[in-house]
Amino acid sequence: MNFNIRKATLEDADGMAMVHVTSWQQTYRGLIHQDFIDQRTIDKSKNMFLSTQCENTLVIETMGQIVGFCGYGKCRDTDMTADTGEIWGMYMLSSYHGRGWGKHLMNVALMELRLLGYKKASLWVLSTNQRAIDFYRAQGFTEDGMLKEVLMKTPVKEIRMIRPTLE
Repeated sequence: MNFNIRKATLEDADGMAMVHVTSWQQTYRGLIHQDFIDQRTIDKSKNMFLSTQCENTLVIETMGQIVGFCGYGKCRDTDMTADTGEIWGMYMLSSYHGRGWGKHLMNVALMELRLLGYKKASLWVLSTNQRAIDFYRAQGFTEDGMLKEVLMKTPVKEIRMIRPTLE
């Protein structure tokens, strides 16, 4: 099965919203409070994508259907240097895990960060999402020791991972 990776457009907001909500249901069940997961809706996600104009977002699609996306851009952490970009979020429907498609999506996002002038990249990941942590490690990211607590009905911990070079 073939796939295509491209920059998102406003017309992709519905497809990305479906992936966003479905991925939360598939990935975070048992890792964060179920009420928080249940509060995710297609409309809320679609409005979020529309409000950002789908800028700095890539989609991965197959047979005309969006099955994943990745947002990237300037690092939002004030303790990081200006040459650090950030992977804001990466989501893929679970039925497409393990095919190597996520690696390709990440590589294109890292290339886009390089084109924006960034030299390294960071991301935040739920500390209990071992599948994602292992994936990011395989893409050259390592934990840097930073931890933050986020309230998702109940407190959860996220860890920061850094890729020291985008070369």
